[in-house]
Amino acid sequence: DNIQSGADPNAFEDVLLANLMGGSMELGHRIGEADWDLLKKVYREGDELILKPDRPIVPLDRCYLDRSAVGHTESNHNGSRWHYVLSLPSAGYLAEFSPSDLGETGKWAVFDWDRKSVAVQEAHSPIRLLREAKHQYFVLAPILDNGMAVIGDPDKFIAMADQRIAAVEATGESVQVEVISNRAANPTIAGYSSRHPASVETG
Repeated sequence: DNIQSGADPNAFEDVLLANLMGGSMELGHRIGEADWDLLKKVYREGDELILKPDRPIVPLDRCYLDRSAVGHTESNHNGSRWHYVLSLPSAGYLAEFSPSDLGETGKWAVFDWDRKSVAVQEAHSPIRLLREAKHQYFVLAPILDNGMAVIGDPDKFIAMADQRIAAVEATGESVQVEVISNRAANPTIAGYSSRHPASVETG
């Protein structure tokens, strides 16, 4: 069905889920009723290109047994994966998940998209989910060999979309991020480091 971004109390979840599904964004508004602050979280300013994950969202394997509603999808860069995880507890509550549920090992920077906060997790460490939340949305970024992580564009639902982040390369003590931008908007790219960076350079 068409998404009502302004009048529907579930508009945020509807737009987020539609974006994670990777298809077209079918909107249904009367003129002047669109919530552009919400809608701009799915596209790149200037050319209005929708930023998408590499594949549609699917439930965690556990959800088929637990009857819970936690889905995941991903973006891939240079052989590494960034995961997007959405919990909708009213449709089926899951108490926790971990990066290992996504087939991952090692350390991860877990970005809580709504709170704009980061926590570092081992792959088998549980990430607690809230039963009373309307939704919870996370971006999981791999901790690179140098202790850094790239979270991407925190203003977009698909923070590491390949049409926003073209490449990520870790070299020794640094990480280089190639960002697709334009004159309409110059995005801020978020990251994590286990120690304070000596410098940040932009081109």
